Amino acid sequence: MKKKRIRLGVVVLLLTVIGTIFLGALTKSPFEEMGTEVKAVQLLSKNNTESELRKQVKKPLTEDLYVQLENSLKSQNWLAANTQTSQLMLNIAKKEKEQYLTPDDINSFSCRDLQRLDRLWVANSHNRFGFSVQKEIWIKQGNPLDIKANPAIVESRENDYKTYLRFAKSVGWASVKDNETTRGEYIGIDDLTSRIKNDPNLRGSLPVFDTDRIAYTFWRGWIRWTYRLLLRSRECGL
Repeated sequence: MKKKRIRLGVVVLLLTVIGTIFLGALTKSPFEEMGTEVKAVQLLSKNNTESELRKQVKKPLTEDLYVQLENSLKSQNWLAANTQTSQLMLNIAKKEKEQYLTPDDINSFSCRDLQRLDRLWVANSHNRFGFSVQKEIWIKQGNPLDIKANPAIVESRENDYKTYLRFAKSVGWASVKDNETTRGEYIGIDDLTSRIKNDPNLRGSLPVFDTDRIAYTFWRGWIRWTYRLLLRSRECGL
């Protein structure tokens, strides 16, 4: 009897979530719909009685986020696409609750999904944006990206501030004068998307996580996080 009540409660919860999503779709923008669906995944993740049901519900929600991302990219709504990419990565890494990713999360991030995200960005930006584009720019600047490097070497490269700053400047993430050796000024996502529209030659700027999506918001942590993502891109064959 108790099991029947639990299952009935899960069914009611599922119907409520689905009803909320479809009703919201009638009145909300695609960007707002994405937020509703992410909340739905978070709500279902709190119910530990039917783990298989949660998986079955989460998969179509993730696929719907992919559809929304593709639509945003096709319409060149770069700001929405960047936010949707961040939410997808949090969803895939099962970090919806924390709302940030650590370098360890990046190290184990699904290659299949990273490749899929990259294909969407590259195809819909005419090879202007994407993780593989960022990796290409990094390597062309003569920066090392060794998959089999020992931990000590990886750590030293994560702390290579000058190398990162040169890369950040080239993709539009930082504003730095040619003779400047200080950390420079970080470019926020709103300003970055404006620069993208005004400068068609700017490549590799997106996708990029906002600082509140990263476990470390100071510059050393930001450099470490970026290097790990570039390294993971190469590991995944991007």
